[in-house]
Amino acid sequence: MIADFRARRQFLLSSLSPRIDTVTPMGAFYFFLKFGAMSSEECSRRLLEEKRIAVVPGKDFGADAYVRISFATSMETLRNAVERMNEFAEEVA
Repeated sequence: MIADFRARRQFLLSSLSPRIDTVTPMGAFYFFLKFGAMSSEECSRRLLEEKRIAVVPGKDFGADAYVRISFATSMETLRNAVERMNEFAEEVA
């Protein structure tokens, strides 16, 4: 599982748009992502409504500019999510 999580982490690092600001995890299986200047609650709502991606507002973790995503899922799910997150990043830029 360690190798799988490393591969997923690396996939996200290499595949997310440069328009998405990331806080790279050091040992956990989640990322903090920032999409422009909107609040984490607005970003969470819009990602769910517009791209069908569920994230957790960073406000709950003391980082209101960021949303939290988990990569404890399949690579297929991650590929689909990255594609939609990159589209969203372009739309809100």
